[in-house]
Amino acid sequence: MKKILFFTIIGILIISASVGFSNDYYTFDILNEMSLKNDLQIEINELKISEKELILEDVLWDAKYFGVYTNEPSRTYSNMKIREVNPVNAEIDLLNAENDYDSYIENNEFELHKLMMDWELLDMELANLQNELDHQELVYANVIKKKELGLISEYDLNASQMAYDNLKLDYENLVLAKESLFKDIEMFVGEEFDIEKEIEYTIKTESIESLLDYESALELDMVIFEKLKNMETSEIMFNYAVKLFKEDSNEFVKSKYDFEISKLDYQNTINNFNIQYHNDYDNLNFAEKSYELSISAYNLATQSYNVIADKYEKGLISYEDLLAEEIRLNNSEYAMMNKLVQFNKEVLNFKSNY
Repeated sequence: MKKILFFTIIGILIISASVGFSNDYYTFDILNEMSLKNDLQIEINELKISEKELILEDVLWDAKYFGVYTNEPSRTYSNMKIREVNPVNAEIDLLNAENDYDSYIENNEFELHKLMMDWELLDMELANLQNELDHQELVYANVIKKKELGLISEYDLNASQMAYDNLKLDYENLVLAKESLFKDIEMFVGEEFDIEKEIEYTIKTESIESLLDYESALELDMVIFEKLKNMETSEIMFNYAVKLFKEDSNEFVKSKYDFEISKLDYQNTINNFNIQYHNDYDNLNFAEKSYELSISAYNLATQSYNVIADKYEKGLISYEDLLAEEIRLNNSEYAMMNKLVQFNKEVLNFKSNY
């Protein structure tokens, strides 16, 4: 179903590409469409699915018409492998190819979300730093006046100028970082942007309602499913070996060894899954709690700003003091959004893994 839906989307993309995008800005949907349209890996994954389908057809044909019992135990054992094991392996290979196809498209969307969130964070950080520059410029102008009046030393004047210069340098570095991220987004979508268009994106809280619980994630994990099927087919072949060979024969010993190894491999895969799942869940839970704490901190900063703003309106404090409090509020908001982005990334990582 996903595959059919994607081919429909591709058809729409081709039509969209022929007429071009009429929007004055790049939205997430437009960028995602561009990245899918320009990504050759999707075509490669499609070809892999077709290849695995052909292989499965051949294997099923062999399994259907190949003889089973012969006068030679080794030949019979080989026939059983063709009948019992090869179709299962071919079906698993096809399922893996289909899963890789769907996961690649889904993860492509996740990675673009991460880039866009970083883009918005940089925008906010630049805006905040510009406010700090404005504030520091005002502070520096007042320091110059105080120096002219002989109220402060040359050292205080130089310190204020250095603080201002450092902020300007930080701002220039952030501008360079944004230019670099812009190139990263261009490379991701595989297309140069129209310089007349802006990038538009709103950071929203990712939902955790659709995340898989442990039992569901365990049941749907393809690696565990593959190990399970490998164990089951190894057991089938061992049971045939019991009927066909003596216990001291190489075939019997190897079949028994393969079965024991497959059981250990299956259990080890489950153990690793348990560790990874609970570690990812803990990281997600920690990120969520950190975001909730940042909301509380932002609310407190908002209350503090409102008090200062009220004092400014009554003429009790200077504009410089008001601007300083506004900067603290903006930085608190940025910290909250940064925690939101970290939480969202953990959600997307979780969805990607399960």
